[in-house]
Amino acid sequence: MLTSAEIALAGHDLETAEHQLDLLEQVAVMPPPAELAAAAALRGDIAFYRGDMAGAAKAYNRADSFIPTPGTAIRRALLARSQGRFDTAMEWVHVAAQRDSLRTPRSMASYALQFGMIESASGNFEEAAAHYAEADRLFPGYWLTELYMAETQGLLGNFDEAIAVQERIADELGNPQAMDAAASLYAAQGREGEVRRLTQRSTTIWRARAEDMPFAYTAHAFENELAFGQPQRALRLALENLANRSYGDAHILVAEALLATGQPREARRHLLEAEAQGWRSAPLYARLSEAEELLGNEAASQAAGTKARELNPRIFDPVMSRLWFGHG
Repeated sequence: MLTSAEIALAGHDLETAEHQLDLLEQVAVMPPPAELAAAAALRGDIAFYRGDMAGAAKAYNRADSFIPTPGTAIRRALLARSQGRFDTAMEWVHVAAQRDSLRTPRSMASYALQFGMIESASGNFEEAAAHYAEADRLFPGYWLTELYMAETQGLLGNFDEAIAVQERIADELGNPQAMDAAASLYAAQGREGEVRRLTQRSTTIWRARAEDMPFAYTAHAFENELAFGQPQRALRLALENLANRSYGDAHILVAEALLATGQPREARRHLLEAEAQGWRSAPLYARLSEAEELLGNEAASQAAGTKARELNPRIFDPVMSRLWFGHG
């Protein structure tokens, strides 16, 4: 039952995961502490993706009361990052590494990646690049690390170097995220023919995956559609994602699609809902600033823009369009 819940949650199927955890609580023999900790952590994940950040924190506390694990510490880091508490997020990644008794090259590299993502979300791209390089040193050749490293190269203007890595991974693994990342760098250079070449492939893959496994891939398909496809289709995908996971990031995706389709008032409503849940991110406030400006609320737009820059001083830089993975 625990494994079924983990698999369901990996596919973003919250209802099935919750059902399996409910069944687990009814077993006659109490599971061992490690399983109780894992179940509590999964409860926290479900609460998080339903927009209940306080409930998530409470569940993670309960998980740690059974057995403090690296996985729960990483979950706490993600929660803190989503609340704009970057220093706390970094501390929890350190805790995860300290709790890791095996400290394998891959696990230590994963913590370095987490450090890099937090730095990237706060606009510290040079520091992020250093963490990604450390991840690659610890566990060389991992494709995800290579994509993050390539992204920082794109931010620095090293387009050819970054695209070579992204296209290699796209070809070797058929990875549509790598295709989209390379397309974003081609778009930054105005190379529309290359953009079309890649996004025709990636869009086909994302649409097929979203149809086969909607819970797992709808949000990814949305990002592709909004950047390279049809805004109205992107809005439909964003609303589908929100119906399944009503947390802050899903509201932000809906708001982005609403802004792209000329609906700033509705966009503002979703952004304020994300904020009310406790979500704090530079993209949230950047989109809110845009919505308020379109609605003629200059003071509110400036206030939101200030909050965005406090979280990421570079949020309004043109290079943000090249940031496909670590945007916060």
